[in-house]
Amino acid sequence: MRMSGVFSVASHTIKLASNKEPIILAPFGDVHFGSSHHCVERFKKFCDRYRRKKNVYFLGMGDYFDFLSAKERNSLKKADLHDETILALEQRTDTKTREFAKKIEFMRGRCLGLLDGKHWYEYRNGDTSTHQLASHLQTEFLGTMAFVHLDIDWQGRRGGIDIIAHHGKGRGQLAGSTFNTVEKMGQIFPTADICLMGHDHKRGSIPGRVTLLPHHNHKTGQLEMKEKLQHYGRTGSFLTAYKPGESSYVVEACLPPASLGGIEYWLTPTCAGGRLNIQIQEVA
Repeated sequence: MRMSGVFSVASHTIKLASNKEPIILAPFGDVHFGSSHHCVERFKKFCDRYRRKKNVYFLGMGDYFDFLSAKERNSLKKADLHDETILALEQRTDTKTREFAKKIEFMRGRCLGLLDGKHWYEYRNGDTSTHQLASHLQTEFLGTMAFVHLDIDWQGRRGGIDIIAHHGKGRGQLAGSTFNTVEKMGQIFPTADICLMGHDHKRGSIPGRVTLLPHHNHKTGQLEMKEKLQHYGRTGSFLTAYKPGESSYVVEACLPPASLGGIEYWLTPTCAGGRLNIQIQEVA
């Protein structure tokens, strides 16, 4: 079974008892848990921020661990390893996966799904470390790219937003270039309200292009054009660099350090004309 390049669609219904508090969407990724450069303090701060909050929903953006890259996975498949060696690797992967799952167990029941990244381990039975993590969190494995619809229900009134998320590609080092790839993805999915990528360890969100979509007005019977503002987000990282005396690929390539942490979006339902509209606010 091919693990990379998988596209998924998912839909979730969120029922609200009140619209006084916004729904918070908190994508997270590029954690690199287990790496010597994983920032334990910054990730703990991220977890503590949301651990006891209500109405928070999470979306995994990939690279939760520092397991094998694609090149390393291919090399491992070609290697003539003893069964005991493979078993030891799988047991180590299980241990790290369970350890990480315990740290983010507060997300269980509120995680919209987990994307794959570049770093994951593939078991002999075709399962992967991302599948295992999704199982621990009781959520969906979303592959490399996913279109996620949130159907929001408040007192019988319904509204929704669409999210397109990809682990990410490109390593734009300037503020503009890092969002160019996200904007291109938004052009492929013009109905998406929020377009998300990780991978390049940049952190931030900007208002993007306004798209025009046809809308049928049930009151007047007329076909109208409705404006939709897209939001482009790069979801940050928890991988440090430039530690004196320690080796890092960031130093080797003279790359800028990551902006540690994640981003979030506040989704506030408002009622107008009997319809539920969702206002989106970027919080980086």
